[in-house]
Amino acid sequence: HEIDWIVTDHYSIDTAYINEIKKQGFHVLSIDDTSQMHYPSDIVINQNIDAERLTFSIEPYSFSLRLQNF
Repeated sequence: HEIDWIVTDHYSIDTAYINEIKKQGFHVLSIDDTSQMHYPSDIVINQNIDAERLTFSIEPYSFSLRLQNF
């Protein structure tokens, strides 16, 4: 089985760490609820239901999502 995506979810992960994963050719999905760093990830998700609308520092190719209670 080939791995295409790596999921990150830890407060001590930083931009340099994600850049190293990207250099290996992986796509990265990051889970974050603080918006305190730049994300070179492909996708950033604020996982908290009804989370406040945070502005994430992301790359032009990235997009961010937040979960909402419907």
